[in-house]
Parts: sequence; structure tokens; C-alpha cells
Amino acid sequence: MNIKPLHTVSVPCDTEPKSDIIPDELLRWNVIYFSPSSIKSPIAYWLTNKILLSEEFIKKKKPPVIARFGSIVHQLIDEVYFQKFDIKEVLQSIYRDLKKNHQGYDEKDFYKLDVFKDKFLTVYENLAEALRELKITECDLETPIDLELPNLLIPINGYTDGRTKTHVLEFKTKWNRIREVAPCYNVYKITRNGDWSKTKRVFKFEYEANEYAESLDCDSKIIFEDKHFKCDSPPVVKEPYSNDIMQLALYCRATGLKPILIYATERDFKIFTSDNCEALQPQSLNEYVEKARRIALARQGLLLLAKDKQQLVSLIEPPDLSEFWWDLGDDVITEVRKLWKI
Repeated sequence: MNIKPLHTVSVPCDTEPKSDIIPDELLRWNVIYFSPSSIKSPIAYWLTNKILLSEEFIKKKKPPVIARFGSIVHQLIDEVYFQKFDIKEVLQSIYRDLKKNHQGYDEKDFYKLDVFKDKFLTVYENLAEALRELKITECDLETPIDLELPNLLIPINGYTDGRTKTHVLEFKTKWNRIREVAPCYNVYKITRNGDWSKTKRVFKFEYEANEYAESLDCDSKIIFEDKHFKCDSPPVVKEPYSNDIMQLALYCRATGLKPILIYATERDFKIFTSDNCEALQPQSLNEYVEKARRIALARQGLLLLAKDKQQLVSLIEPPDLSEFWWDLGDDVITEVRKLWKI
């Protein structure tokens, strides 16, 4: 399953359209291809990022912390695992970069930055261990695809994480969830042996905590905690995520190669192939390609139908900003609210 890595040779990806075969209705939106990552994004998010936001506001988007650390792990796989660069030198470059590009970051983003600085090396080591288990020591990285599907007027373009002679690889890093904990009052009871209990009752308001403490038939103490953030345990990946399968299915169709999907967290790694996962068998992959085609076809139809941005917005259900817009930054979210009038 080994081929020579292409780290210095640039494989061209022809994504420039021939203006005589792409309808003007798509060219006017500057949409000349779909990508696997955009197809699996919610339609409102895709429209906003691709079409509705002006260049001014696109520049204001903050670089998402999780995406940055995912890219860092990929960089380490490329430069350290495959190219055998000195990890100390690579890490120096990474840490320098992490000190920059904080545009739009809030308190929670900086907390994530600090937490994941201590975790990304372990995530990398687990992903590297997965590659060692698969006996993959050489691999093409970031190689382009150009896939045409029935009734789509533009191709699906993207880049595979890795390719061997027989398999296409997709690397996914999963990170601990960071939760914001609201200010609260914690009431602790004294145990029979005279120690303070490790369990507690949590109250939003001080008077509630006082009333509860007074109702106890033992000593108690109240400790106030200001707003803070908490890092949960790393996620447990039991089955591949549907959107990831769809992305990999497109890569398999474009390359004719078999799938390998690797998840890495700070806890461990999980490898899915057609041998141990029914969802990665040929029939399932074909179904996911058809699902992706239908999503792209619907979006193509929307762009062909709409005459302007206002009509695009009117044809789509307004987005729930709490679901997937958290990584854009306040300036961009304000502009999104104006666009959707929400």
C-alpha cells in the first residue's frame, strides 16, 4: 500500500471553467465547482460563505481554533511522519504561528487555544500510530480530484488527504468539547468523617444556595464560581460520521480507490475500512455519492433560479445562528443577521 510521496511535485488541479460550457447563471455567482466539504455544509452556511458575504466581511472571519489545530496535525503528519523533518523545528514554527492570527477571538477561543496546545501532539501521535498499524510509510498528500456527475453543470473539486496505490485516506481529528459554565453557587456538605463532600449542589442564585444550606442538618459551605470554561473528555468515535462517509465516497468515486477513514483524538484512534465498516462498502459508497449529487443538484437549481441575493435569501429557511455560526466572529454574525433579517 506504499507509493512515493509527492511533497515537492505540484499536481495541477484544473478548476478553471470553460466559459462556453458553464451557464451564465452560475458564472455570475462565481460558482465554478462544488467541493465535498461545501456539499456537506448546511445550505445557509454554504450560501453565506460562498455568495452572500462581501469580500470585506470574508476577511473579518476569525480563523476557527479547532480548524487550526486540525491543520497542525495534518502538517505534522506531512512534515514529521512522512518527510522526517526535525519535530523540534516544526513545532517552533507551529508555536510561532499560534501566537498570531487571533482576529475576532473571544475569551472562549483563547481558552481553546491554551487547552489544545497541550493536546495536539497526542492527537498527532495517535494518528501516526494508526498509519503505522496500517503499515503506510509513504503516501501522496493533498492530491486534487476533479469529478463530474450526471446533470451537474460544474464538477466537484477537492483534495484527498492521502492516497496509496490502492486506497484513498481521509484523516479526521476530533477535539474535546469546551463548555462555558455560567456563574453559580456551589453548596458542599461535611461528611461523617469530617471531610468536605466532593459532591455539591449547584444554584444559579445566592438566595437559593443560602436556603438550601440552612435546610441541611449538617455543616455546609457555599463557594461562588464566576463564569468559566470546562474541557470535557475526548469524544469516543464508535462509528464514522455520515458527512465524512459522503466526503470519502466522492474521493473514492473520483480516484477508483478503496476507502480508509481514520479518526484521531487525544485518547486513541479508530480506523474504518470496507473490511470492518458496512458503510464503507461499495454499495453504501455509491448511495452516498448519489446523496451528494442530489445535494449539489438542488444547490445548482437554486442558483439557476435566483436572480439576485435577495431572492436567494427568500428561498432558504433562515439559519439558526446557534448551530454552526459560532466560528465566524461577531462582526460577521452581525452582517449575517442583516442579510437574513433575523
